[in-house]
Amino acid sequence: MADERAIRLHIDGDIEIGQFAEAVGAFSTMLTCVTSAIPKASPLSWRTAVRDGSLEIIATPESGDASAAKATTHAIIDGLRRIAERSERPAYFDDDALKSARELAKLRRNGDGTSSDAAITIIHAEHTESLDIEIVDHVTVVLDRKERAHGSVEGTLKMVSTVRALNCALYDRLNDKRIECRFPETLRHQVFVAAEEARRVEATGDIRYSEDGYPEYIAVEELYVFPDPDKLPSFRDVKGILKDDWVPPDERR
Repeated sequence: MADERAIRLHIDGDIEIGQFAEAVGAFSTMLTCVTSAIPKASPLSWRTAVRDGSLEIIATPESGDASAAKATTHAIIDGLRRIAERSERPAYFDDDALKSARELAKLRRNGDGTSSDAAITIIHAEHTESLDIEIVDHVTVVLDRKERAHGSVEGTLKMVSTVRALNCALYDRLNDKRIECRFPETLRHQVFVAAEEARRVEATGDIRYSEDGYPEYIAVEELYVFPDPDKLPSFRDVKGILKDDWVPPDERR
């Protein structure tokens, strides 16, 4: 009996071995990216397997937040349906997830641009979503319309992930919007300390903006971690560097 928690990539038709390997990688990347973007109470991991005698990959939640696993599979099904209908970024799909969806959809197209006989389907429980060739063009439009600039963003670091690269989510200090971050390995220690203590930081690097002009991703080059407010020196701590007759305001009469 099939595990209702599982999400499956099913390929029907003749494809080359190399194409199948690429499809497995794209499916795994899309699952990893969307899982990372979903809020969760505990880390979530997946176990993948190939169904015997078929071109089908099955991913089953192995450990972690059960509700997050369900949210992930629903987000993938809904996201693929949305990007198939129009050139609009689905919720929880970063650039890598979109590129993975595009790579899967490309299996529907031959090298000369004509449609192939392969059928690519994502299945979860009673939900089935076919990857139509329109996804290729829609994803390309979404990725090409991005505006980029070099600058800085401030917020609180949360949710460190080391899958494929050192990634983290920064939440804007004004409106708590999520900004995806990618860090170089040289900043690993600072990132983990800042995220563990939920510290406010300023990240500087190449920023990608959403269609409405809001920062949504930054490739971080420099990171400044603001001091912990609870550990800043008090009036009494700095009294020694002031005049001998200086008295704290709360002790004045």
